[in-house]
Amino acid sequence: MSRPRCEVLWLDRRVASRMRDEAARRDPCETGGVLLGYSAEDAAVVADMVGPGPDALHGQSGFVPDADYQEVEIARRYEASGRVVTYLGDWHSHPHGLGRVSRLDLRTLHTIAREPAARVLAPIMLIVFDGDPWRLAAWIWSPIRIPYLATIPRATEIRVELFDGV
Repeated sequence: MSRPRCEVLWLDRRVASRMRDEAARRDPCETGGVLLGYSAEDAAVVADMVGPGPDALHGQSGFVPDADYQEVEIARRYEASGRVVTYLGDWHSHPHGLGRVSRLDLRTLHTIAREPAARVLAPIMLIVFDGDPWRLAAWIWSPIRIPYLATIPRATEIRVELFDGV
């Protein structure tokens, strides 16, 4: 199975605004959620997002989402979209950090890519960072595969473009 190519992440401005608002509300702690949308040729389109959920845990160097809440919301929004808008990956904040993926972020991407239920070979990680103003960076899982040896965890940064949703 070939790995999909993705060079740009199209992000609905309203979704970006909701992520920035959630990051500001939880500052100085981290927060996050899931990205919902669809793939189109060499791009991914984020049309919606789900936040952390009411039982999420927020800390200064990480957060744990309310997975039960997120699963219900993903399923509900998938059905409401006519089975078009689906899970693309995760988003989270680095309130006073950079827009780079951490080792934990790489492990998360690797776990998502290997999880059959996620149904995404190349998950995306969007990071809302800095806080003044909140900026956005997106990464896609793109490991280096060395035959007969190992897979080296890696994510490649992709361009984020905002659009006005429908």
